[in-house]
Amino acid sequence: MDLYKKLQWFFEELKEYKELLEKPESELPEHEYPFLPKDLQRNSPKFKNVRESLREKLVEKSGALGQSIEELTGLRYIQLPATGEVKTIWAEGLTTFPSPYRESSLDKCLDATKEAMGKLKSDIEKGKRDKQGDLTGKTQGKSNIEKAPINLFDALKLHPKIVNASRALFEDEYYAEAIFAAFKAVENFVQDKSGLTLYGTNLMERVFNEENPIIKVPEAGHYYKEVQKGFKHLFIGASQGIRNPKAHKEIIQKDPYITLHYLGFFSFLLKRIDYWKADIS
Repeated sequence: MDLYKKLQWFFEELKEYKELLEKPESELPEHEYPFLPKDLQRNSPKFKNVRESLREKLVEKSGALGQSIEELTGLRYIQLPATGEVKTIWAEGLTTFPSPYRESSLDKCLDATKEAMGKLKSDIEKGKRDKQGDLTGKTQGKSNIEKAPINLFDALKLHPKIVNASRALFEDEYYAEAIFAAFKAVENFVQDKSGLTLYGTNLMERVFNEENPIIKVPEAGHYYKEVQKGFKHLFIGASQGIRNPKAHKEIIQKDPYITLHYLGFFSFLLKRIDYWKADIS
């Protein structure tokens, strides 16, 4: 079976699982295990309802297909709003434990699979991939990372906010726009975490000010003014030296690898902010 059909079938099973989640336990159909005698099936501890059986199948399939979906779309992670914890959409969407984010994560699983189907179909029509999802032509014989810059983008495992903001722009070779969008993701996160509506240098100067910080930068569990000051300058430098030229000048950026250095830097800043606490009292 080619990759597109596998994704199509996976998408339909995800939809079916979502429908089963909405039903009460008493209304779920039962699943029979053919390797057990019928008179033992109902009393067997291995007996499961069809919802749990389908969930287990989807978890198994998401191992391989999840990687293909990530390669095609860059979609794999979700950041939980309450804790800031980053999980895969599959782990959260297909969890057995009650979770307030299970439904939204499952929707992201559906969206990612649907997007992967569209991307794969487009790539096949353009001759970029074969029906198995492998890149074609001059890319054959090279490592996955060497085949295209977008594969290196995916291999870097950038912060989810960078992926969401910049991946499509990067893949379409709008490199300056990808850099600008990535910094906006950083700026928006600093605003959200600090509760301030300032922008650019003014925002970074106020939030990370070493004398009276809103977001403190811990180092090995301790607070040091010099470390705080250093990170303040990193954020200010990102705003003045990277964001501002991209916003106010017609910058032509043609090098995908230099672009990835910028995006990696922004990803590093976001991953640090994830663990820093804000004092907005």
